[in-house]
Amino acid sequence: MNNAFDGWDRRASITQLEDGIKIALSASPELTVYILYSPSPDAGFFCFEPVSHPVDAHHGAGLTALDDGETMSAGMILDWQIAETD
Repeated sequence: MNNAFDGWDRRASITQLEDGIKIALSASPELTVYILYSPSPDAGFFCFEPVSHPVDAHHGAGLTALDDGETMSAGMILDWQIAETD
């Protein structure tokens, strides 16, 4: 799996009951796309990556161009919690 999604509200909740954790994520307004990646169903991990551009933006449209000396910043907050199990 290697997919990008837009139109999200920059909030996500990831629960891993087997590890007893829950992560609440909130991203800044610049991070309008997220990428979800896992090399295989049995990999044992996945990546959830908020980004500021669509896939392949370096070869097409959607990348924010910066002038010399100009910067761009973005951030996200990860709130780790104990997952409640029933």
